[in-house]
Amino acid sequence: MTQKITVAFPTGSLEKPGLALLKDTGYTIEREERCYSPTIDDPEIELLLLRPQDMPRYVAKGMLDLALCGFDCMVEANIEDELMQLAELPFSKVSRKPTAWVLAVPKESDIAAPSDLQGKCIETEMPVVTAKWLMVNGISANVVLSRGATEVKPGRFCDAIVEATETGNSLKKAHLRIITSVLTSTPRLITSTKSMSDGWKQSKMQDIATRLTEALFVLN
Repeated sequence: MTQKITVAFPTGSLEKPGLALLKDTGYTIEREERCYSPTIDDPEIELLLLRPQDMPRYVAKGMLDLALCGFDCMVEANIEDELMQLAELPFSKVSRKPTAWVLAVPKESDIAAPSDLQGKCIETEMPVVTAKWLMVNGISANVVLSRGATEVKPGRFCDAIVEATETGNSLKKAHLRIITSVLTSTPRLITSTKSMSDGWKQSKMQDIATRLTEALFVLN
């Protein structure tokens, strides 16, 4: 019986560039529309496409051996100490730049510095990340989970947002200004001590990590 590792790549903005990078390592990958288990020409790999927000807990529990997800999702899951990073792979949807989670407010807002957030309402899709940042900076504010369309909310439903951006263009179009950066995130290849304790899996995962790192180096 062929040994296998279960590998997850992200859906969403990193789906196309992530799979393209995996193909650049020499694998042939085929995927039908709306299929979340693409075929790969390596019988030792089971490939899945999952929401990156779900990956850290699946990896920590040993339900996934290897996953590519953003550092932001690791921090948001609040289990960084249960995960092992095999590689940092700095690429994004539109560039090789890291994604920045930034604090933004309406252009006309009186908020000019992080200290002005005291007692204010902040909406974000990363409430744990935001709460940790507020705590480090000694700021007490109300953090509310946003389930999307976050850029339209400041000045109407909240005082500020913490939102992801690569270029800042979408925030400018929404008439928002950036106060400061909260977190910088790049994709990471993560595993668990459970998977790494298996010698065969460790060797296989390290080989994949090396191939991805080398493919990204060639692209850069």
